[in-house]
Amino acid sequence: MIHLPVRLRTSWAKSAIAGLLALSLSASAGMVVASPAAVSGVGLSPAGAVSVKPSSAALAPTSDATTTVPQDLVPKPTVAPAVRRQAAAQAKTEVAASKPKPAPKKTAVRPRKVTVSYHGVYHLWIPALSLSRGISDWGCNGGLIPNRVEYWGCVGRNNLYLLGHAWGVFAKIHDGYHSGALHAGLAAWYADKSGRVHKYRISWVRHVRNADYASWSQWAMAATSGPVITLQTCDGATSAYRILVRLVPA
Repeated sequence: MIHLPVRLRTSWAKSAIAGLLALSLSASAGMVVASPAAVSGVGLSPAGAVSVKPSSAALAPTSDATTTVPQDLVPKPTVAPAVRRQAAAQAKTEVAASKPKPAPKKTAVRPRKVTVSYHGVYHLWIPALSLSRGISDWGCNGGLIPNRVEYWGCVGRNNLYLLGHAWGVFAKIHDGYHSGALHAGLAAWYADKSGRVHKYRISWVRHVRNADYASWSQWAMAATSGPVITLQTCDGATSAYRILVRLVPA
């Protein structure tokens, strides 16, 4: 037996006890304690303090120091619920119905007022019937007149009695009577032999039988107190009728 000095034994005993306590604590806590061989690079600093630099081997865990953790204490990875993709909201583009453009305002076209002047010598105009005829003098003669407007002189004073064929120069009078275009109130113009133009209007329209000549000739061909114009033309398939028109100054 080797006897150690009391101080040495005491010192060694303290070191041994301290080592046992450290091992006991390390085992109970499941910690890994590096052995003295794992420490390297011991040196003295200029101040005399001990500085320890752990080697790479000391940082590696040993197989006998592995601690087994119960499986029920290991937190299971939380699986994030699947994120349902939502369709991106798309803005609906509504096309506003285009408002119809207002129709352009129609400008009322006023008819041009045409001033018609009548000039001539011994001439008759009835504008509503488109009648415009020169006048000739037949005198107080009988027989068949030519296709002209003829003044017949076997009538009373102030009565300008004008004759014309229904199929010819007075066709406008004949056709106007049957269509209704010929009626009282129509305007007429008469240019006398000196070229002076006088305005007249239709006073009346009569339809008489030629067989009644003795009766109607009394008032149709009679003299008047003032100037008048009387028109006469035939009517009927056999000219059995006469159309009489009276014009008076307007």
